[in-house]
Amino acid sequence: MRDEPDRWAVDRRTRMVLDGVCDDNRGDGRMTGPRGRPVVVVDPAVSIVDVDDLREALSRHTSNGAPGGEEFAWVDTSNSVDTDDRDGPSGFERGRTAAARAVAAGAPTVIACGDDATVRSCIEAVAGTSTALGVVSLGPGTLLASNLSIAPGLDAVPGAVDGEPRRIDVGEANGEVFAVVAGFGAETLLGRTDHEQQRGGFAAAMSSLRDLRRVITSVTVHVDGIQRFAGRTVSVLVANCPGGPGRSSLVPDADPTDSQLDLAVLAPRHPVAWADVLWRLVTGRPQRQEHVLRCRGEWVHVQTWPPRSYDLDGDPRPPSTRLDVQVWPDALVVRTPREIPADVVTSKGSSS
Repeated sequence: MRDEPDRWAVDRRTRMVLDGVCDDNRGDGRMTGPRGRPVVVVDPAVSIVDVDDLREALSRHTSNGAPGGEEFAWVDTSNSVDTDDRDGPSGFERGRTAAARAVAAGAPTVIACGDDATVRSCIEAVAGTSTALGVVSLGPGTLLASNLSIAPGLDAVPGAVDGEPRRIDVGEANGEVFAVVAGFGAETLLGRTDHEQQRGGFAAAMSSLRDLRRVITSVTVHVDGIQRFAGRTVSVLVANCPGGPGRSSLVPDADPTDSQLDLAVLAPRHPVAWADVLWRLVTGRPQRQEHVLRCRGEWVHVQTWPPRSYDLDGDPRPPSTRLDVQVWPDALVVRTPREIPADVVTSKGSSS
């Protein structure tokens, strides 16, 4: 377990990503990518928006309406790109590589168009650089967009292209970057099945209740080197932002500009309380405050046995016996709507 957060992780990780990209370039010393042009990283496979409409909207806003004036580079990360290469890179890896190439080429903005995985793949490369991130949610919405009051679908295009640049913190969990929340247990399980529960009603809720037996576990939690919890729990969340399915009631004060992470451990103390917690989870009701341990810090270490899978911004990760999380202050520039409410993101200053 580390004694303190690694302050240089963001710079070192960015250099590693960019070095890998430069090694994969033309071989003549020139970096691939559109210097000075926005780069659009899109996953059509998750889109409920017509991709041609997306391209037209982006072209209109990046070319000031000039006919045929596409002033952006378009990168498709869907599996349909390499249908004959089943062992090739995943869509996430394609997105991260495309974003890293854009950074290396001097692109002012990388616009992530897709779902939470698309957004996180771009954050992996953009965090710690001066390149801004634009977000266009092509599905029901992404966690980061909802936390920054970014509209879903094509309504997000103007802000993604030339919105207000705002710096926010990001987190690193087990070596991977996230923007909103990392964690494991019942909240992450139910967050992934939220839409199914809405469709399935009571039967789906009862199914989730049975599944909860798999996520009750014993954990030890340290925050900034001090043990804060040891015992049984159904959920451990480490949040940079407050929002997400079922999460806002657990981490209501998480702020992506305060250089800290908010920890929430859902830990009822007696059988009746356990029953109440589980029922509130499957029905989506807010948890009682006495059932939640909360604190803040710059880094969090969670040890668990047996190994548990965990989520990063809604993306399930393989089982692990540990979750090491640290904050990267001011690491990400995000383009947000210029009319964004002042209390949504407490800006630490804009970056051009």
